[in-house]
Amino acid sequence: NLINILELDLFSNRIEGTIPSFIYKSSGHSDSCGTGTGTGSGSVSGMRNLVKIDLHGNLLTSTIPETFGCLSNTTFIALHDNLLTGTLPSSLKKLSNLNVFQLHRNFFSGSIKDHFTHIFNHMTSLILLDFSQNDFTGILPDDVFDKLTNIQTFAAGSNCMSSRIPKSICNSKTLRLLMISSMEGGFKCRYDIWAHTIFQNTFNGFLISKNYKTE
Repeated sequence: NLINILELDLFSNRIEGTIPSFIYKSSGHSDSCGTGTGTGSGSVSGMRNLVKIDLHGNLLTSTIPETFGCLSNTTFIALHDNLLTGTLPSSLKKLSNLNVFQLHRNFFSGSIKDHFTHIFNHMTSLILLDFSQNDFTGILPDDVFDKLTNIQTFAAGSNCMSSRIPKSICNSKTLRLLMISSMEGGFKCRYDIWAHTIFQNTFNGFLISKNYKTE
């Protein structure tokens, strides 16, 4: 029974596979939130009293499970420097107490506007949000800093997004550190560009320039 654990630090251990299910799920229970009392109750307990989850610097793969959103007491989540993929589950919007959310240097993808509409905008306690160096696409919504009224550190660089800066940045009274360099410089973007350049081709023969002189 792990429900009394408040902090879980498993960072930099080269843990492979998916996010450990003992964190967010009780054996024999379904994938819905609840108190987790009784076998077959159709609820999830796991480590439901966790305040801090630090899994960064491992080799975790796959996606963040839907039931991760059941950890409503959590204030700190660090998942950066892994191999996680896919879109973030909408259930994460339930993490209204979350102060720190570190997702950088993974392979998360999807519309960044949808992620703010359905998830990040509901995390009104966020102080630090870092989703840089992923594969998110689209444009940051103009009302980002109107919604995240407590945000102090915001990092969105090196994705596949438009470089436009949200207009609401002028309204933020708490922002201290803004990192949005190379917003169109994510690995997937660079690879897509490289795939259409001279470095990857099926040439057969010689390249002749109009300025190239032959004898």
